[in-house]
Amino acid sequence: MVQDSHDLNKIKALHDRAMQLAHLVIVARNEGNLNKAKKLAAEAYKLEIRAASMIPEKLESEPTRSIFFQSAASLAYQAENFEEAVRCIAKGLAGYPPARIKKELMDLYDEITLQSFLLRQNEQVSEESLHITLKGNAIGYGTIIYNEFERRIKNTKILIDRTIQRLMKKKYQKAGRVSKEVKKFEPILCAPTPGSFNISFKFSAPAGTQLNLFFNAKDIIDEILKGIELINQSRLDLLEEAINDPAYFRNFVSHVKELAPDGDRIKLIAFTSKRKKVIFKQKRDVITLPISEEITTEQKPIEIEGVLDYAIARKEEAIGLTTKDKKHYTIIVQEGLEDLVRSYFKQWVRISGLQDQQKENKIYLTDINELEES
Repeated sequence: MVQDSHDLNKIKALHDRAMQLAHLVIVARNEGNLNKAKKLAAEAYKLEIRAASMIPEKLESEPTRSIFFQSAASLAYQAENFEEAVRCIAKGLAGYPPARIKKELMDLYDEITLQSFLLRQNEQVSEESLHITLKGNAIGYGTIIYNEFERRIKNTKILIDRTIQRLMKKKYQKAGRVSKEVKKFEPILCAPTPGSFNISFKFSAPAGTQLNLFFNAKDIIDEILKGIELINQSRLDLLEEAINDPAYFRNFVSHVKELAPDGDRIKLIAFTSKRKKVIFKQKRDVITLPISEEITTEQKPIEIEGVLDYAIARKEEAIGLTTKDKKHYTIIVQEGLEDLVRSYFKQWVRISGLQDQQKENKIYLTDINELEES
């Protein structure tokens, strides 16, 4: 690899010290000390780039040479020195890197491109992330049936937005645009990886700002995982107490129900952060949407199928359903379930509900499921 043992020893010493500092970077990040982590990464980078630069650009130097440049690029990236990281990537690719290292270098380049774009937009990405792993018969090697993917991405995004609004102590918003203050925290979807199907959400916010003095990305993720864990344990009573707002409570349960496994196409979902992992196995059909006691009084259970095809303007949140034989029903939607019902608009669905004893075409929704139109 190199010409004399003195160079070998020097390279090893530089690399070993760089790796010691790299370990301290991880410790600092886990402790939430991001400024310290950034400084340590910068120190480690200086050592690692010196070691990498001493290795000649020859075939026999591989894979050591490209691994060292990949390591140096990663440290420069963690130190937010993106220009140096790109130079390290170019030097690593200029040699004879093995396919695996080449892919890692290219993946890091893509990540740097995103970070550079966000910086130009005056955005910064939080270190915190929420990882979602799905397993089941609808999943292959790095592939997934699109509807299963779309449902969970859409409902996770709404779950995040509503959690942010609740933590900000905003009054539950039935409709209309999300406030600019909430939009400051924008989830970023990271690319899935092969195996079981993995998705990661990261959060961006305006550089140098924080959404709220009393919470951050960590709090949002922790709040979501705590709620999912309680639903997984069938402890809706504790979740209702923790959320302490009927509309937000119903909304949270409705979207977690949409995320839940069916036991076949999706058998389990793992939600993971830096601090917690929740293996979510509670099947969708056993999760009950919270219904107000006053609605259940003297109402008759009913199930009907049809298409949600028109909204009704009234004080009571409602939507219309037309059956195959052209019967029309008014579906009353409790506050907190609007997001769920809107996602099924213009689709063929089965409505479970409670039929009004005075007006038989009036139904209070208790559940909704998509069907294939027959």
